[in-house]
Parts: sequence; C-alpha cells; structure tokens
Amino acid sequence: MPLRPARGRPAGRAPRGPGLLRSPAADHPPPARGRGPLVAILGTLVAITVVGSSAVAVAVPELADDLGLSEAAAAWVFTSYLVAFAATSLPFGRAADARGLRGPLLLGAALMAVGSVVAATAGSAPLLVAGRALTGAGAGAIPVVANGVVAATWEGPARSRAFGRVIAVVAVASGSGPLVGGLLTAGLGWRPVIGLSALVVVLVPLLLPRVPGPTATHPPAADHAGTALVVAASLGLALAVQWPTAGPLVGVPATAVTAACGALLVRHVRVRPEGFLPRRIVTDATVVRGGLVGFALLAAYFAALLAVPQLLADGLDLGPLGIGLLLLPAAVAGAGSSWVVERLVAWRGRRALLVATSATCAAALLAAAAASTSVPFLVLAVATTAVAFGAGQAALLDHVATGVPAPVRNLALGVLELLMFVGGAVGPAVVGGFAGAGGPAAGLAAVALLPLAAVVVLVTGRDPEPTAPAPAPAPTPPGSG
Repeated sequence: MPLRPARGRPAGRAPRGPGLLRSPAADHPPPARGRGPLVAILGTLVAITVVGSSAVAVAVPELADDLGLSEAAAAWVFTSYLVAFAATSLPFGRAADARGLRGPLLLGAALMAVGSVVAATAGSAPLLVAGRALTGAGAGAIPVVANGVVAATWEGPARSRAFGRVIAVVAVASGSGPLVGGLLTAGLGWRPVIGLSALVVVLVPLLLPRVPGPTATHPPAADHAGTALVVAASLGLALAVQWPTAGPLVGVPATAVTAACGALLVRHVRVRPEGFLPRRIVTDATVVRGGLVGFALLAAYFAALLAVPQLLADGLDLGPLGIGLLLLPAAVAGAGSSWVVERLVAWRGRRALLVATSATCAAALLAAAAASTSVPFLVLAVATTAVAFGAGQAALLDHVATGVPAPVRNLALGVLELLMFVGGAVGPAVVGGFAGAGGPAAGLAAVALLPLAAVVVLVTGRDPEPTAPAPAPAPTPPGSG
C-alpha cells in the first residue's frame, strides 16, 4: 500500500533547506484550499495600515476645526503616523528574523489598537498626535509580518501570485481610503476615522495560528547601539523629507540628525558586520537596487494621489466624496495589475517588468503635468501609476524574498519597505514644495525624474534573475571509467 503524502505537501517534494529550525506551521503550510482566506486576511491587515493614513488625510480639516488647530499643527496628525511607522519597520523586521513573526504581530497590533483609542478620544492636540504616533509605531510591524508569512508559506511562482493578491487588496484600500474617510467624516465625524486602525484586533486571532514560528537556529546577540542608530536615522530621514512642507525649523535639524546617525551607522556596520543591520544586507545588490526602485515607484504613486485630487478640486470644484468616487476605478486598476503579476514575471522577467513599470510611472506623471486641466488625463495618470506600482511592488517583494537568505529575509523586506515608505513621503513633499512655484503640475513633473532614474538603475545594473539550481550530473555507467 503506497504511503499517503503529508497534507499540504505534494508527494515527492523535498523537505525544506537544512540548517533552519522551523516550526510545524512552517514545515506544513496551509493546504492550497486554505490559502485563499490567508491572503485575504493578510491583505486586509496591511490595508488597515494604509487606510490609517489615506483616510485620515480627508478628516484632518474637520478635526482641525473641532480642536482649534492651525494648519501646521493639524499636519502633524498625519505626519506623526508616518514618522513613527518609518522608525519601527526595521526593528520589527530584525525581531522577526531573530524570534519569529508572532511577537511583532502581537506587539504591533496592541500598539495600533491602544494608539487608535487614545487618538480617537483625544481632547487636545498633544494627546491626538501622541496617539497617532503610537498607532504608526505599531503599524510598522504589519507589512513585516504580512511579507514574512507570504515568504514562508509559498515558494516559486505561487509566492509571486500571493504577493500580487495581497497587494491587490492593499491597492483597493489605498485608492478608496479617501472615499472611506469622506463617508465616515460626513456621517459620523472625524473620531471614527482616527479609530479605524483598532480593527486590527479583529484579524489577529484569525492570523496567529497561521504564522510560522522562529526560523533562526542561533538568534543574533542584541545590538543596542545598532538598533538606536537605525531608529534615530529612520526618524531623522522621515522628518527630513518633510522639509518642503514643514520648513527649515524641522528640516535642518532632521537632516543633521540623519547625516550624523548615518555616518555612525556606516562605521558601526564595519565594526560589527553581523549586528542589528548586517553588512550583507546593506551591500546586497538585490536589496539596495530593489529599494531604490521601490522608492521611485511609491514616490510617483503617492505624488499622483496628492496632486491629482488638488487639480480636480480646482478644476471641477468637487469635494472629497466626489473626488473619491472619480478616482475609485484607479484603485481597481491597481488591484488588477497586482493580481496578474505572476504571469507578467513569467512572460518577460522581473527586470523587464520593473523597467516597464518605472517608465510608465514617469510617462504618466509627465502627461498629467502637461495636461493638468484635462480630467481624463488626470484620472488616467492616477490609474496608470496605480497599475505600475501594484505590479512593481509585487515583483520587488518576490525578488527580495527569493534572493535573500532566509535568516535575514524579514530584515531585508523591512529595508525594502522602509525605502519605499520614504519614497512615499518624498513624492507628496515635493508636490507640496511646489505649491507656491508652479503648483501641483510642476511637482508632478519634478517627481517624474525619480522613476526615470529607476529605469537607469535597472538598465545599468547587473542583478541577474534568480536561476534554478543546476541538475545533478548523471551517474557514470559501471565500467566506463
């Protein structure tokens, strides 16, 4: 009687690579029929972190009126979330590599829930900003966990497909966030919008049983100095890119902190190459080049999301609900591109796909800048950048997950997410910086230089596609030697 293969693993499939201590959840991933709900849970979890910023942007004017905040003070309700998110993404990634994904998931969800409640019930600006910062600090764990679960659960083309479908859910959320925020603000006020991130506590019990345990045989020793330098540099960088809108009072000290901590971090990595930020990560062409391309793609997408609604509001005199409805098809288009990324990669390869998405983003921004009074061109620009970013992000995540060793995979994905996040902050900041000198259209033209630079990086780089291992040589027939 033939042996029955283990559930969830096809007969004849080799066990996973040696040298890693894997949990039962990692060795026996959910069977194929149970992975659809897992993708939906992961996508919804990440989508909540996206809506935590995109939906809140619509509610900021009303909460500013309610609490008597100036325009500059109200901007920190949005900025504090993004800055805290940037500061924690790498620490959560390193913790996931060392101790597993469950700890970051639980801590991140707890911080998000507590921060959301504090912010939603705040009666003063300092308490509101503190709650938003706490929410952002917890949100930094969520992409790390989602990417780590996908990387540990799927392999090969199935991993590309899973990344694409998770990002499809996120694309719909990012595009519909302003609409959701507008509906809630119009019907219930700004406080429910601020409290949306607390919904993560509903998803954690559904995800936790499916999260793999620790994979590191020997967790790295604590590197407190490296951790502090990374957090400080991330905070400084996230604030420095706000210079065009926050002004020199924030930009100058933030830039100084970033430069100083960056220099110290370079020295620290040389002295301690296997510390908090391993040298093999910061010198890995897959991670560095992927991060630069992701930086450019998200900068272009977020610049379009900020500039196009402003141009539509000026040209059509639409409110948040009208603009949200007008741009909703763009979110659906972005989701569609993420859904088919596996086929696109198989057709032309990751490099060709990333060159195409970067060039497409640049062309869309330049077209929108040149035709800034044309509603079809503006809506098409958002849809095009959404499609390009959706496909590009899925390809980048799969590229890094495939090309980086498992013991540092979550940290590498955290570096990629951080660089993309910084790009997402740079794009809107550049658009805002052109408010008094050319307006949003000039800002779009300036941001278009970033995806053009990404094309150059991709074309001139030497980062080969991952290849399958060479087949074993055929055995020598007896007596032939």
